[in-house]
Parts: sequence; structure tokens; C-alpha cells
Amino acid sequence: MNFSLGEIDALSRKAARGAGYPWGLAEEAGRAVAWLCHKGLDGCGAFVRVLNRNLAEDLKTHQPKALGHHMEGVGILCPITAGSTLSDLSAELNVAPITFNHVAEPLLMLPFAWNVAKSQDSSIVLSMDGKDFLIAPNGSFDVSDIVAEASIVSVRLQDFVVSHATQKTRATPKASDLDRLNAFAAQTYAPATAASRRLGAGSDLSDND
Repeated sequence: MNFSLGEIDALSRKAARGAGYPWGLAEEAGRAVAWLCHKGLDGCGAFVRVLNRNLAEDLKTHQPKALGHHMEGVGILCPITAGSTLSDLSAELNVAPITFNHVAEPLLMLPFAWNVAKSQDSSIVLSMDGKDFLIAPNGSFDVSDIVAEASIVSVRLQDFVVSHATQKTRATPKASDLDRLNAFAAQTYAPATAASRRLGAGSDLSDND
């Protein structure tokens, strides 16, 4: 099955909410997953693996805290909170690189790095455990073999010419990832009551007495 990028954005946002992320971060997550799918990358799979870690249950533990230009948390860093922090601190890259300690699914930081590249009008280098990945302001990138966890993610500005990557207009998540996203999204629905079941879709009953 394939889906529009808007559908993937909406489903990922709802799944994030169901997992316990606040609205602002859920919206960031939806946009990030859709961006990755647009670039032909497995954003849905990466996000499902993040949701399966249940990081949102104690999000403060997995949020980056600044020690100068070095960011670390009590536990493994959530890539959505790390990416949002990167966006907030983009101007600091003009001073020095920013590093993040122990990040889960760093693929999900790429959309945030692209936003920084646009705002700085400069290519961004994400170095994940010493391996460099390039993202240009126009959305072009050179990315392959991104790990599921990175001990150190370093972000810096650098002038590079990056070739255009193929872009997609639809997303094709794995059936298992789609099932997990829908399961998390279902947690945002109000629990059924006897009255709501009785007055469910297709019912000819009315609740107007």
C-alpha cells in the first residue's frame, strides 16, 4: 500500500500523540517522517522504532540538556527532541559544532538538519559516530547506512555541493510499521462507552430524548 505524504504526516502525528508526545513535538514528528518518506527514506520504520522505545513516558529523561555546545540526556536521546533543540540552536553553529550524546534513530534528525541548512543558507554535515552525512539547503543530501543508534552525533556547517536525490510523492511503509503507527494512533481515540457503541456508525438510534 502507498499513502500520500499528508496522510503519513497526519498518522505519524497522531501516533506520536498516542505515545504521549506533546502536540508541538508530535507535529514536528509528523513533518519529519513525511520529509524522510519524500526523500525515499524509511521514516515510518525509524519512527516506529522510536515509539517502541516508549521514550515519551519519561520524556525529560530523553531530552537534551546543554553543556556548552554538547547536548546529553539522562537516558538515550529522542531524535525528535534532539532535532527540535538543533533547530532552536541553529545560530550557534556559526560559533562551533553542536554534538549530541547517544541518540536513538538519528535518521530522524535529518529533516531538522535540513531546516537549519535552509536558515543558515549553508550545507550541514551530520557526523554519526565519525561517518559524515551531507544535507544541502535545497534538500539534496548524501545519506546511506545510518545506524539505529549513534554514540555521538555532531552537526556542523560546511560548504559542499550535494547532488540531487530522487524525491517521492507517495510513501510506502511496511505493513508491520503501518500497523504499529495505527496502534499508537488508536490510543488518542476516546474509549468506547455503552452509549457510544449503541449510537455507533450506521445506528438509526438518536440520543435526543
